[in-house]
Amino acid sequence: MKQIRILLVDDHEILMDGIAALLEDLPGLKVTGKSSNVEDAIENIIKLSPDIVITDISMGSSGGLELTRE
Repeated sequence: MKQIRILLVDDHEILMDGIAALLEDLPGLKVTGKSSNVEDAIENIIKLSPDIVITDISMGSSGGLELTRE
């Protein structure tokens, strides 16, 4: 079975860790990366080519909506 690769983007590390732990328990899902800001997320999207990006909508000066536009 092919695993679905997920990138998590949030400025709260503890929240990302919790979501990652929940997702890793589900068959077929693999958290391949975590980013704490939009710039890092863009680099990880290019580098890791995730199937899904789960992002916080508000992260300081920019957030998930801006990331989605990029």
